[in-house]
Amino acid sequence: MATLYNNGGNLELGGWAGTDGSYANYRKELRNDVGQRYAKPFAIFDHRGSYLRAHMRLLRNYLTKPELKDRYGRVSLFKMINRYAPQVENPTRNYYKKVLQYMKQVNPNFDEKNVTNADIMSMVKAQIMFENKGLEFEKDGKQQEFIKY
Repeated sequence: MATLYNNGGNLELGGWAGTDGSYANYRKELRNDVGQRYAKPFAIFDHRGSYLRAHMRLLRNYLTKPELKDRYGRVSLFKMINRYAPQVENPTRNYYKKVLQYMKQVNPNFDEKNVTNADIMSMVKAQIMFENKGLEFEKDGKQQEFIKY
């Protein structure tokens, strides 16, 4: 498994508690062809617990963003994934499908058009698995147990 830098979801630098401003040496600031920044380096967390707290806070914050809400005040899984993993640097459609697959396995009644606080931990687990390629949701037709992150 790749080095996670206690950052299984590849959160970018952002003033998170539990970081010292250092970053994963393979991820520099990314800029487009006209020099505009579109991504920051990945943060290094002092502990996995600090990372998990930051990841859950980020996703919970998404649930409050007016630009992500539909006219009924709901936030969809696709909008959250599109914000977290934009197409400029991710296979967003595939990311969404894999996270949705995991969410439906964990909770067959999961409503992808209305993510709630109760869904956040499962979403974090699915994102960690997707971000760290090689961790499959299923093997031989059976759901994999989440690695003790």
